[in-house]
Amino acid sequence: MSLLSSESSCSQASQRSALIVCPLFVWIEILNRRLDAALQHLKGGLSILNSFNSAPTEPKIASSLRDMYTRLHAQARLHGSPTSDFNTQAVNVRVGGPGTLSGPFANLAEARQYLDSIAEALYLEVRNIHTSTGNSKFLGSGSAEMVGEDDSSLAEMLRISLAKWHARFVTLTNDSTSGRPSHASSAEAMLLLQHLSLNMIIEGVLCKSEMAYDQHTTTFECMLSLAENILRTSTPSGLAVLPLDSGVIAPLFMIALKCRDVVVRWKAVALLELAPEQECMWRRDDAIAFAKWKLRKEGHDDPPTGDGLQPKAVPLAEAARSHSERSSTQIVGGRTVTVLRFKVGESAADGSSVFESEITNLSADMGDIL
Repeated sequence: MSLLSSESSCSQASQRSALIVCPLFVWIEILNRRLDAALQHLKGGLSILNSFNSAPTEPKIASSLRDMYTRLHAQARLHGSPTSDFNTQAVNVRVGGPGTLSGPFANLAEARQYLDSIAEALYLEVRNIHTSTGNSKFLGSGSAEMVGEDDSSLAEMLRISLAKWHARFVTLTNDSTSGRPSHASSAEAMLLLQHLSLNMIIEGVLCKSEMAYDQHTTTFECMLSLAENILRTSTPSGLAVLPLDSGVIAPLFMIALKCRDVVVRWKAVALLELAPEQECMWRRDDAIAFAKWKLRKEGHDDPPTGDGLQPKAVPLAEAARSHSERSSTQIVGGRTVTVLRFKVGESAADGSSVFESEITNLSADMGDIL
């Protein structure tokens, strides 16, 4: 609002004012569960930003505003909506982009900006692959052979960018924690959680089958520990918070879907129940409902019981694993329902393997990437 106040006194600032107001409208619509309207407002803001980027003399835009659009754009690319044209007719704009790292990060804010730009680039690629192949790479396509050579090259480039980011982040946090107890703050833990999540999404883009996730249980356990630390140290203030940032819901959701250790998966669901009600476009209850649907679809109807000393479960056979989930809405009996289409087992390299479908009570607000 302070940005808007400063702009309102300028005679030629109408577009900049609209650029500032758009995220506010996005927030209001998200809170009212009107996701399509929120995406429409975001598209309008991105169109203005795109016109600024292509102008001969680019107007001065506050870096905090660009950061906000970067995060919103990334979230919208990944999340989407089955009833919105945001990702089929979205403005072709990159708000940020991984630049060249020439030295250590000055602070956590700079580290976050660089990681956000990697996320934006990766989610755009995820969306492109999902649109062109009809398979969700966030939830796993089941076949890397559907990924073109250029896609693999970009994924490798982003993987290298993430490795460089982590090396510089470690240098920054080691320097900042000298002289105080060695533990990650909530802000540091959140960045580490996002970093691991992005790495796992890249693995999803490149992996040849759902079985590839069996190699990453340790990574999922680390993500679970970071999320638990964030939730434990986060003290609710009782005040309403603008839900424009992603947090723990999306990473915990990923763990529940893709980790092959059923104990870890159900722990992720338990932590989801402690998460905030909403983080940006991700709603806690919707994520829990879908995670439980997925677990039960794969034969894990209830959380494991006992003292925790039971032997590790045998990894689920590939023939029993569901993947490539996609959601849509249909009118059945006069009411709107969410229909999930998904594949079970190995996916054919040419994409010809058959989708199964199921009418569910799940919310369409989960997005069309499913």
